[in-house]
Amino acid sequence: MYCSRCGHALTEGARFCPSCGLDLTAATPVTRVSTQPIADKSESDLVREALQAEYELLDELGRGGMAIVYRARERQLEREVAIKVLPFSLAFDGEFVERFQREARTAARLEHPNIIPIYRVSPSAGRLFWYCMKYVEGTDFGAVLEEVPPLGVPRALRILDSVAQALDYGHRHGVIHRDVKPANVFLCADWTVKLVDFGLAICVNADALGRMTAAKTIVGTPSYMAPEQVGGRRDEDLRTDVWGLGATLYHAVAGRPPYVAKSNLVLADRILHCEPDTLPAEVPAWLAHAIRKALRKSKEERWQCMRAFALALSAQ
Repeated sequence: MYCSRCGHALTEGARFCPSCGLDLTAATPVTRVSTQPIADKSESDLVREALQAEYELLDELGRGGMAIVYRARERQLEREVAIKVLPFSLAFDGEFVERFQREARTAARLEHPNIIPIYRVSPSAGRLFWYCMKYVEGTDFGAVLEEVPPLGVPRALRILDSVAQALDYGHRHGVIHRDVKPANVFLCADWTVKLVDFGLAICVNADALGRMTAAKTIVGTPSYMAPEQVGGRRDEDLRTDVWGLGATLYHAVAGRPPYVAKSNLVLADRILHCEPDTLPAEVPAWLAHAIRKALRKSKEERWQCMRAFALALSAQ
């Protein structure tokens, strides 16, 4: 028997196609593949076919290990949108599916000028997981820092103040981002700033942090992770985001993250036991103090809320 969507050979009793993720309990396998097998179709072709009734896929905006993002036209409302899709290869992993769905749910509950609005989330049926959001043109802050490190202090503060406002809004609504880094700051063509990727976010009133954290898996990007994340203590709170914003600001004004090492193991040890390198002399003393306080090992010694950090950055 073969999958009726992609033509992949199926094992007896399989519930989902191992190639494209088709739910075989809701579809009828075929006994042979046609002379023009659907298996030749790309993942984008399969996504296009699945969404064609409501969306016209225009082009691929980017892809990474966790998602593919397409620019599309919503047929009914005749507007351009961005559609983020979980790769078929990850659709069988419950942890990745939960992270992807959590990202959509979390971002959808936050309405803020510096957070991209979510329009629609895919139905729970089937094995294609996606959500639709507002399409904005621009680039991520990480790419900018790779091209022009370090960034001037005024521009860095203008960008990261917007991020601080988005994080403060999220905190006041019970959402901790947990993955604040330059790559998750999007700079739009109209110079507005958006905080993106809520895949690791947690709600402070949730009963559990989710399977990925409960399993003591270290989550986040090592160069911007707080000691409580690196150490696997599972006690992240809003001050974890203070660290992430402090590390991002450090990178913006110094041209490098606060901790650099040849391996993640050495990097984790440095984050846990070493102080970051001294900031360049051109960074004002008041700003260097604000950043150092954000990067304290102990959460009790950091800025105790994002608003306090933001006020310190705008005091001069």
